[in-house]
Formats: sequence, C-alpha cells, structure tokens
Amino acid sequence: MSVVAERLFKRIGKNAIVTDVSFEARAGELVGLLGPSGGGKSTVLRMIAGLEEPDEGEIYLCGKRATDLPVQERGIGFVFQGYALFKHQSIAQNIAFGLEVRKVPKAEIDRKVGELLALVELSGFGARYPSELSGGQRQRVALARAIAPDPRVLLLDEPFGALDAKVRLSLREQLRRLTRERNMTVILVTHDQEEAMDLADRVIVLHRGRVEQAGTPHEIYDHPATEFVASFVGATNVLRGEVRGGRTEIGTLQVDAPPGDHEGRAVTAIVRPHDIEVSKHPDPQPTEADSNSNGPNLAAAKIERLSRVGPTVKVRLKLEDGQSLTVELTKERAAELNVVEGDWVFVNLRETKIFVQDYAI
Repeated sequence: MSVVAERLFKRIGKNAIVTDVSFEARAGELVGLLGPSGGGKSTVLRMIAGLEEPDEGEIYLCGKRATDLPVQERGIGFVFQGYALFKHQSIAQNIAFGLEVRKVPKAEIDRKVGELLALVELSGFGARYPSELSGGQRQRVALARAIAPDPRVLLLDEPFGALDAKVRLSLREQLRRLTRERNMTVILVTHDQEEAMDLADRVIVLHRGRVEQAGTPHEIYDHPATEFVASFVGATNVLRGEVRGGRTEIGTLQVDAPPGDHEGRAVTAIVRPHDIEVSKHPDPQPTEADSNSNGPNLAAAKIERLSRVGPTVKVRLKLEDGQSLTVELTKERAAELNVVEGDWVFVNLRETKIFVQDYAI
C-alpha cells in the first residue's frame, strides 16, 4: 500500500515543527526519514499513524484520503524506540495482543504467534516476560507484535537507537528480510545516516521541519542538493573559501567555480575524507582525478594526528591557512607514505561540492 504525505504542517504554539512536508512511499518500498534530532521526523510519522493530527495537509493511504481516519482503521503497524511492550504479559501474549483485539480465533492466534517467534528467531521464548530478555530480543518482540496483524504499512521510529552496534546490524538484516518477504511498505525514522543508507530504497532528508532533499541513497550521497545534506550525510570536511577570477579559492587551493557569476562570493566546500589524495612531494603533472581542470590542485599541510581505525588510517591535517582536514587512507597507502605526526605533506582535492553563500567577501 502506498503512503502519500501532501503538504503537511504542524505547529506547537508559535513554533513550526513540520513545514510543507510532502513525499510518497510506494507500495513495498522502504523509505527512510533521515535527519538530526528535532527535525520533525517523528512528528511526521505520528501524523501518518493517526497519533497526531496535521494543522494543514493531507495523508493518503492506497490512494484514499486518510487524514481524519482513526488509528485503528488505518491498517498500520508501529514500532517505537522504547519497545513499549506490556511488562505484565508474556512474550507470546504481547505478540498476540493485536490479533486478540481483532477477535482472531485462538487456534489461529497460537499458530501465528509460533510462526512469528520462529521468524524473529525467538522460538521457545514465548513464556518469558520482557524483563527476562535483552534489549535486542525485546526489539524483535516489538517488531513481531507490530507485524502480527499483517499491517499494510509499518512505521518505525528510531527502532534500534538504544542498541549496541552489533545488535543493530543483526536487527537491520532481519528487518530487511521480514519486510521484503511480506512486501510491506515501511517508513523508518532515524538520525543514523548509515542505517538509512543501508536499509532504505529512498531517503527523505528532513531539517528544521522541511524536506532538504529526497532521492535514492546514492543520489543523496553523491549529489547532495544543499550544504546541509552534503555535510550531514557521510563523513565530510567543511572548508571556507571565495570565488576569485572565475576560480574557487580555498586558502592556497584552487578548484573550479560553480556555474554562474559568483565573483567575490563566499563559498563552502564539502570534501569527503576519501576524496583527498596525500603525497610526500608535489607532482606538477595534473591527473584525470584533479578537480582543478587547469592544473593539479595541491596545497601543503602539516600532519597533526595519525590514528588507525580498522583497515583505515585517519590523518588529521592543518592547511597553511589554518583550516583543518581529515583524510582517510588505506593502511597500505599510509605505510607507503611512511609519515609521522609533524611531517609536511601535499594534498590534492579530487572532488569537492561547492555551495555559494548569500553574501560577498
């Protein structure tokens, strides 16, 4: 079932929590609502579920207006970050709750509860209580309870936020498998960019109650529409510069200027750590990777810190103009360079995203 949010607005007093939010989750699609805390993601989700009423705008489920439809008539499952399990009921009773409300025959309830326990890899746990389970197990019970009544849409509000990294990865795999097997439409709220990029078919980036960009994970990462999206999604370096003589100057670095007449304008350059090349000696010959089409894009920088993170070496650099850069190198490349803290090297910005500011230098 498709979900359409059309020009949703929500205010609390004079504060706009959600402003003109529109998007569609197509049938069988997993859409991630991604953004920082306080960006309006959970409010949008609660309006779709019917737990909050929009001040303006419409919600459509399967092409039919559902803005005023009661929660119980929307055919939606909801999983909260805090599990929201009934502490006084067993795991089996928790999963059976929605089926009992719908007056499903007991034999069918027992069959389905057993099936769901097996599906979330908790067979034999039905008689236990939530307090006897780990956080990851409780979240799996919450997921099983949400999908027990076969909802047409599943809404997930930061479902893995309180769990450790290893458990989160395991549950993400289970969520992907469960929703694909059942061809469910899923809307996932998260501030975890890796989670959104890993799980979602499409990502809606929300910031301060507005949609900054919507697209596939690759579009969001490789072609950010705004400075916020570029800096929020993925590890980045943020550099300041200006447009002079048809070029973007970032300290002693030069890269291509953005299209249009922006002479004298301040710019922000977003550079990902893996898009920076480090060498011990300047190479006067430009390469195809150089983002400066008129020559190599090189600047001297001092190594302030080296740190090994798994197969990657992070290098903290300071440019001559005082701006900082973090570079990611393979351990093999770091060994080849054979540098230590305090050494001077040369950097080449292979790819930059340039955003023009609304003021002049």
